[in-house]
Amino acid sequence: MLKIIGEIIMKHTNIEEKLKNYHVMSSNYVGNIYRDDEIAEIFTDKMRISGWLKVLVALAKCQSEHGIVPKEATAIIAENAELNKINLAYLHIGSATQDIQDTEQSMALKKILNIFKARLDKLRADLVNLGETHLDTVCMGRTHYQPAVPITFGFKVASWIDELDRNLQRLDEVISRIAVVQIYGACGSASHLGVDIELLEKGMAERLGLNRATFAWHTVRDRIHEFLFICSMICTNLSRIANELTHLNRPEIAEIELTWEGGMCSSTIMPHKRNPEEFEHVITLSHLVHGNLSGYLNAPQAIHERDFIAVRMEWAIIPETASYTGKAIDLLTATLPLVKVNKEAMQHNVEKFAVKLSSEKLMIQLGQKMGKINAHKLLVDVFESVAHEDKSVLTFLKEHAEINNYLDEEMLEAIFNPINNIGQSQKLAQRVFAWQNRQEVRH
Repeated sequence: MLKIIGEIIMKHTNIEEKLKNYHVMSSNYVGNIYRDDEIAEIFTDKMRISGWLKVLVALAKCQSEHGIVPKEATAIIAENAELNKINLAYLHIGSATQDIQDTEQSMALKKILNIFKARLDKLRADLVNLGETHLDTVCMGRTHYQPAVPITFGFKVASWIDELDRNLQRLDEVISRIAVVQIYGACGSASHLGVDIELLEKGMAERLGLNRATFAWHTVRDRIHEFLFICSMICTNLSRIANELTHLNRPEIAEIELTWEGGMCSSTIMPHKRNPEEFEHVITLSHLVHGNLSGYLNAPQAIHERDFIAVRMEWAIIPETASYTGKAIDLLTATLPLVKVNKEAMQHNVEKFAVKLSSEKLMIQLGQKMGKINAHKLLVDVFESVAHEDKSVLTFLKEHAEINNYLDEEMLEAIFNPINNIGQSQKLAQRVFAWQNRQEVRH
C-alpha cells in the first residue's frame, strides 16, 4: 500500500485532483485490478463518438444511393468524418438517436466478444498443457468437501476445459445475434428513412460489418441480456477454476503452490505467507459481473415502442461487465503459469485417505458376491468397528472372517491400490483435450 501511495505522489503533481476519482475502474490506487485497458478504451467518449460518426456516415452513404442525400454531400461527409469538421446537414435523416447509439454499441460488443474469444483460446491452450502434463498424476477426488475416489489431476483440469469449450461455442453463436444493425426510426416502423428497409439494412450491415436484425429492437433488449449472460457464464467458469486452485493451495492440502515469480502478494505483517490474491480477485470480479446481470434482469420492462430505462442502465453496466470479464480472463491466464503441482502432496493425501478412497470399489466387489445391500450393511459395521481398533482398516479386513469368505488378501491389496480406482479418468480427459471442432455439438 505504501509503495502505491508513493508511486501516485511521484507521478502526479496535483495530488488533490488526481485523488478525486470515485469509480473503482478509474482509481489510481486499485483501478488496474478492475479495469481492462483494451476493453475500457472501446467505451471512451472518443471511441463512442468515432463509432457514432461511422454509423452516421454509413447511413448517409446508403441514403445517397437512393437519392435521399446528395452524392457530393456524402463524399464530403466521408472525407471529414471528424467531430470538429463534419457537416451535419445531411446526417441523421429519419433515424432515431437510439438507432445510432445501439448500432455503435453492437459494433463495440462484437469487438469485445472477439477479444474474449482470442483470450479464452490462449487460456484453453495453457489449461490443455497443464492437463496433459498431469494426465496420469493421481490425486484425491472430493465430493461434499470430503475424500471420495481417486482421479487424476489431468481429469480435474479437463472438467474446467470442457466448460470453457461450451463457452467458446456460445461466443461463436452469440456474435451473429448480438452484432446487428438498429436503424428503424422513432417507433421502429422505418417511416421516414426514405429507403426500402431491407435495402437499408443490407447496406448498413455490409458497411459496418454487422448483421441484419429482423425487427426493430429499441425496447427488446434480449441481445443485451445474452451479452451479460455470456459474460456471467465465462466468469462462473473462471471463478470455479480460481476457487479450486485457491483451496488446493491451502497449506493443509498443499496439492498446488504458487511460485514467487510475478510478485505474488504476501501479508504486510506475516511475511511467510503467499496469498493467492490473483485467484481471489478472479472470484471477486465474477461476483461483480453476476451482480450486474441480476440488476439488469430485474430492471423494469420498457414501455410501448421506445424508452430509455434499459438503455441508460446499459451505459453503466456494459462497460463495467465487459471490463471485469476481460480482467478476470487476463488475471487467471497470467497466474496459471505460476501454479506448481505438488505430486508428492497429492500422493501423500491419497495414501492418507486410501481406505476412504477405496470404499466404493470394496463395496462393489463385495456386493457382487453377497449383494449390494448386504455388502453396504456389513461395511458400515466394519468401518464403525475399526474406528475403535488399534490397527489399519486393511489389516482389519484381512482378519475379518466373513469378508475373507469372498475376498482374499491379494484381492484386498488390489482394491486398496489407488491406481486401480481412477476409472477412466485419462480417457475422459484426453477426449476433452483433443476436441477442436467447435461446430460439433457438445452436451
